Order: sequence, then C-alpha cells, then structure tokens
Amino acid sequence: MDAKKHTLKLVTAIDMDELTIRLLEASCEMKRPLGQSSAEIMADLRKSTAHDPAQVFLINSCKAMAETAVAFMVESINAGQVPS
Repeated sequence: MDAKKHTLKLVTAIDMDELTIRLLEASCEMKRPLGQSSAEIMADLRKSTAHDPAQVFLINSCKAMAETAVAFMVESINAGQVPS
C-alpha cells in the first residue's frame, strides 16, 4: 500500500465521536466520564442536553468541526499537500 492510501486509511478511521468529545473537552473544559466509550458519552450528552438549545448547539458545532477537520485532512492528502 502506498503512503497516500495508508495515510487516507488512518485519517478516515478517526472516530468522530472521540474527536467531538476531545473538542468539547478543549473548548468548554468538559471532563470525560471514566469507563465510557466515546459513543456512550455522546449518547448520554445528547439525552441530558436535549432540553437546552445552547448545549445542543455546542455539541453539534463541535461535531461539525470534527467532520470539517477530517474532511480537510482527506482533501489535503488527496491533493498531495504535505503538512507544514
């Protein structure tokens, strides 16, 4: 497998829930619950914040940022750009 395909495989395997949670941790000092998977944490967050539009917006924004970041990495790799 060439380096480009290998790198694309790694980037596209990024767990979006995990990346979203890490963005939430960084942006609002959220503390990760111990012993839960990223999917479980996201499900709990969605249930516990469903009544609060501001929190729903924050979670959705972080998820969109995660998706945009991964899409940018894929586009950069496909274009042959080398990170600086």
